[in-house]
Amino acid sequence: MNILVALLTLVPQDDAAKAKELLQAAAAIFKETPTVSYEAEVAVSAEGEEHKGTVKSYLRRLSLARMEASFDGKEALVVLDGETSWNYQRAENAYSCQSQEEEWSRLLSSEPMFSLYFSGDGENLL
Repeated sequence: MNILVALLTLVPQDDAAKAKELLQAAAAIFKETPTVSYEAEVAVSAEGEEHKGTVKSYLRRLSLARMEASFDGKEALVVLDGETSWNYQRAENAYSCQSQEEEWSRLLSSEPMFSLYFSGDGENLL
């Protein structure tokens, strides 16, 4: 899977047709894949400040996921168990939980690999 993701990042910005083709090919492969894991370096802007970190994600059909994030030395863990979304903040030694349905919508719209794997369609990423 890492090669496929690398190919997606090499698509020229102005070649939308090729990008669409590659995303559809990735979605087709993911439909046949029971589990996917990946690690990414990310930058997030919040309140005018940029925060850099890493995210490790493990996705499994039908609706299970584990995401480990580290930003500015702070670690968080999100686990989706099929019914509940659990969020653990290590520095505060605190957790919260909510209906997985609420977190699911947010993740599908904000996490490209999550969306590609679970929705099975790359259309919404263009």
